[in-house]
Amino acid sequence: MISPTDEIRGTIELYHKEGSVDQSDKYMLDGVFYLRETQVKEVMTHRKDIKDINIDQNIDDIAKEIKEIKHSRIPVWKDSPDNIIGILSSKDFLHSFIENQDLKKINLQELVVEPMFIHENTRLDELLSEFRTRKIRSAIVIDEYGDIQGLITLSDILEEVVGLIQDEHDNDRDNIIIQKNTCLVKGKVTIRDLNRILNWNLPEEEATTIAGLLINEAQRIPDENESFDFYGFHFKIITKNSNQLTNIEISKINDE
Repeated sequence: MISPTDEIRGTIELYHKEGSVDQSDKYMLDGVFYLRETQVKEVMTHRKDIKDINIDQNIDDIAKEIKEIKHSRIPVWKDSPDNIIGILSSKDFLHSFIENQDLKKINLQELVVEPMFIHENTRLDELLSEFRTRKIRSAIVIDEYGDIQGLITLSDILEEVVGLIQDEHDNDRDNIIIQKNTCLVKGKVTIRDLNRILNWNLPEEEATTIAGLLINEAQRIPDENESFDFYGFHFKIITKNSNQLTNIEISKINDE
């Protein structure tokens, strides 16, 4: 028996093929259902990529870091980066500075908000509901042992529906560089984002990122300058950092 979800998806696909629903609208409509099928760990910012602050630093250094990070909400740790004690709003920090007119008078402990911890296997629709209930916009992702795995924000969830959301402070504009016949992609770029932007149809079932897709298909970690042909595309590893595929060149293989 066909589920209501599959029936709606089939209707969307039918109208898309008939031209009544364009590609961008189809992605957004599909994205609503995608939230029920996607776990937090698939879209979070990985632990190694989190920009955070040590609360025991000099307040001048903290102010400098907040300026450089340019994120609206920043994890704060004490004693160890794995001991995140809260989330700092850069807006609250600025307001406190304006009110006190002196960095030394800012009480950082009062500004830091207790973090919400969420299991990495939580579905995105469940987390979205939790965000709405608690009226918060970010959570620290942990595994079954309580170890920190990453950070997820409301924007990460919304991007699964509407696509990439960037502002004037975004440092990720070079994640996908589109050239004449090829595109240069950071390994951390998600397959879903690339499919959405370039109207491609790379498989999203076995991996989340482009690097993950290559590793899954090659059944090993490829080397720099190594090339592969998968799913009608040519992939070339441009740069690699340890076991991480950092930059990948992708071109579509022309049909004979």
